Amino acid sequence: MLTAITAFAAVSEAQGINLVVNGRAESFNATVITIDGRTLAPVRELFYKLGGDESGINWNEGDRTATLTLNGTTVTLTADSATATINGENVSLDVAPVLHNDLTYMPIRFVAESFGYVVGWNAGSRTIGVSTQEHLDRVLGYVALVEPPETFEGFDTRVIVEVFDIDMEVEGIAINISLRDFDASLRMNMDGSMSGSVRGVVSTNMLGTQEEETIDETFDISAAEMTEALGGMSFDELIELALGFEQLFDLGDSFFATAIVEFNGDEVTMTYATPIPEDFDDIFAMMGLQPDELTGLEDVSIRYNWFTPIMGTYVINTVTGEYSSLISADFEMIMTMMGETVRARCSFVVSIPYIRYF
Repeated sequence: MLTAITAFAAVSEAQGINLVVNGRAESFNATVITIDGRTLAPVRELFYKLGGDESGINWNEGDRTATLTLNGTTVTLTADSATATINGENVSLDVAPVLHNDLTYMPIRFVAESFGYVVGWNAGSRTIGVSTQEHLDRVLGYVALVEPPETFEGFDTRVIVEVFDIDMEVEGIAINISLRDFDASLRMNMDGSMSGSVRGVVSTNMLGTQEEETIDETFDISAAEMTEALGGMSFDELIELALGFEQLFDLGDSFFATAIVEFNGDEVTMTYATPIPEDFDDIFAMMGLQPDELTGLEDVSIRYNWFTPIMGTYVINTVTGEYSSLISADFEMIMTMMGETVRARCSFVVSIPYIRYF
């Protein structure tokens, strides 16, 4: 019987690991494993998911070596050996292949990259993404469609809050705040002015007393009024801050390699999960800011517990460039300020049916 024991490191079965190959969600019949932080999968299943077939794989029982041939590249790997070959050239492995439960396990990243795939890891969704460069180029081309055109005067959008619920505790007092039937339409002009309408119900429950406020308003805000409402921040500075928030997300090849992508006529649908740092200081550092620059207070400590990462779905029309999205998350914020600690758990689901530039 082949065992999980190897002379180099202990084997752990990895639960909850997802795999996306060229935008398509995949699963293994056998459990994937980890060794020293590296993820390994059964060689035959992995090879088939990368586009190989039976004719391209050979197993030599005598020396326990697998030879894989795909798209003109031949890779050989030997169980318990940290040396492999690519087209006859020796290369070193971070982790050696192992025999586990009668199957030969190979490191996913090494095998995929040997055949020219781009490999990404999304810690938020625990997803390994494996993509050809051709697939990534295609996806990035569609993503470029949602970027603003070179010249535009503004954009129209609509925001529907399907779920928004905050449970917080302040000095031992439990408070719940929620939104219902929230629907806002907005026209934002590049000079900083905006107009639109908003309606919904704000519900607050504190000390057993529940209060509700119904909102049903239209608004027309000038650029000067917007600057005043933002505490003196200009519209350009607001855009700069928004661009800073974009740095929280890894929008490189790794991010798009782990996104699930579906093509349906003129539309492309992308589903993703984005991990966010738990420490607020790290978030600000990624934006090039200090926490007190936004809060106006010193000695502020903010941490997050993410019960789910930020999950999102984009639908892009490849003809018009119009797109819609659905975003959700569930997290807890712990803020210590002036000696007091406030805990708040927030869950939300926000739908943006359209964004149209004009």
